[in-house]
Amino acid sequence: AETRRERAKQELASLLARAAAGRRLFATLKEGREAARRAYAAPLRDRIVTLGREVFGPSFSVELDDRDLTIATRTLDGTTLPFSSLSVGAKEQLAIVARLAVALLIDEREGVPLVFDDTLGHADPDRLVAMGRLLAKAGERCQIICLTCTPDRFRHVPDAHVLRLPESAPESGLSVRRAERAPGADPVRRSASPSEA
Repeated sequence: AETRRERAKQELASLLARAAAGRRLFATLKEGREAARRAYAAPLRDRIVTLGREVFGPSFSVELDDRDLTIATRTLDGTTLPFSSLSVGAKEQLAIVARLAVALLIDEREGVPLVFDDTLGHADPDRLVAMGRLLAKAGERCQIICLTCTPDRFRHVPDAHVLRLPESAPESGLSVRRAERAPGADPVRRSASPSEA
């Protein structure tokens, strides 16, 4: 009986030690995750605000959700609204601003490529102009591809290179016509390298 009691004490001590180690590991991982989130949250918020002010004006600000770093609230002209209460157009524009912010934070010099599919369908004419300027500015540092069946939405993006797909693809496969400038775009073409000139 004494041996069983001693063995039970040893097993209990072992279980308690493993449980304590598990708690320490959990606390360490949680602390590390929180530190990483804090390290990303402020720069992301700041970049969203900087880019957003180019579209929405100097009173624009956002707050991010602490859990997943999504936009929680937007402040404009002193009025703060939860993201869920914004119009579809405002949500779409903020989503574009947030994606641009992330792309530019990932690589400060070159950004990362972004693909937008049929965006800005709910933007008023003034916002289309502002978003066009923002896309052009961000496009100086990262590649942005906008897929759309309504290219007029992007006519305010200077130096945009427009590729139009033919109405029907030939049997040999899909082909793309020669690049054209967007209506009203600056005729000067910037090249990334001499081979593209």
